[in-house]
Amino acid sequence: MNRGIYPPQEMIKSLFDYKGGFLIERRNRRSTKGIGSKSGRVSNHGRLRVSIKGKDYLHAICVWIWHNGELPVELELDHINQSNCDDRIENLRLVDRSENMKNREGANV
Repeated sequence: MNRGIYPPQEMIKSLFDYKGGFLIERRNRRSTKGIGSKSGRVSNHGRLRVSIKGKDYLHAICVWIWHNGELPVELELDHINQSNCDDRIENLRLVDRSENMKNREGANV
């Protein structure tokens, strides 16, 4: 799965703090509600997205990068509790594609 190119950890940390599963605005940016506000919006697919320099990114991947740096290209990010809007770092893990698909199948049972 091609997830695209994400901003580097340094950029994400310069724009956001992290608290309780959310990226918190560190600056007043055109697309935000102001310093200290939760960043992001819920997409039509029920996932949190965040805008950086006019481009939308998955909030969960930005949270992972904020904490750990770049994701290995061969792995995917999985929500352990299968809730796409629960982006707490302790709910995110790296898995291979087959493991991630097993979780999706289990969620539909």
